[in-house]
Amino acid sequence: MISYPGPLPPLNKQKLRSGNIVARKYRNRRIGDFLKELHLTEGRGTGIPKIIRAMQKNGSPHPIFDTDEDLTYFLTILPIHPIWGRVQDTVQVGVQDTVQVGVQGVLKRNIQILKYCLRPKKKKEILSHLGLYNNYDNFLKYIRPLVESKFIELTIPEKPTSSNQQYRTTPIGENYIKKQTE
Repeated sequence: MISYPGPLPPLNKQKLRSGNIVARKYRNRRIGDFLKELHLTEGRGTGIPKIIRAMQKNGSPHPIFDTDEDLTYFLTILPIHPIWGRVQDTVQVGVQDTVQVGVQGVLKRNIQILKYCLRPKKKKEILSHLGLYNNYDNFLKYIRPLVESKFIELTIPEKPTSSNQQYRTTPIGENYIKKQTE
């Protein structure tokens, strides 16, 4: 993420790298004070330390904060968590789901669906196999991301809403199963 202009003095490149954050000024004091009173922002100078703590707690790599000598920009890089590096060759499906059940739960569920669909199955069968109700929200949450990422495909692509529609694992999905079970 990059923003212009950069941080206000006394914050500079060296202080950003050292993690010594002592900024006490808002770029627009009135807006800053107003947002703070509404609890929409934190106290002055608390955001960067909070990001650093959250990334450490999460097991993510250390965030990178940067600016130039003239403070014309402020750059924040939040490196990808190591577990996502292994998942990156797949499409990041079910982000909300990931937050709720964790990456491992999502991977296990996706593999369960892919194995189940090695032979074509109807939407209702897939959701029932997962112990879920056959409704549109569950379809959007569990099946559609796999279709969009080409891990499963429709057996009747020209009629996506057909009552005879089934879903089967694609060669990409089969390769994914092999990689994850090795």
